[in-house]
Amino acid sequence: MSACIASILEIPVSDVPNFCCVKEHPQFDPNWFCNMANNFLAPRGFKPRFRKKPEGYSVAFGMGPRGHRHSCVALDGEIVHDPHPDRTGLETITEYMILEKI
Repeated sequence: MSACIASILEIPVSDVPNFCCVKEHPQFDPNWFCNMANNFLAPRGFKPRFRKKPEGYSVAFGMGPRGHRHSCVALDGEIVHDPHPDRTGLETITEYMILEKI
């Protein structure tokens, strides 16, 4: 997730917080990701918005080939960059997140 945001914003991944979380974790707070993303993106002039197959660059979420949720960079709904070293992408895409200018 962090690498995808860094790729879209064209900044070093070291400048992006670690957005890793596991939805299946019993203490998962569904607002945690949105709060963390908003706190990081707002000072940079963006807000996260979830869409169905958006135009332009987005973060695609879904099931990865390693058996857990994963994210990749998409362009017009198609994966163009998988930050994982094996570059295998996603088995399924469940949602997209755009970085909307505010």
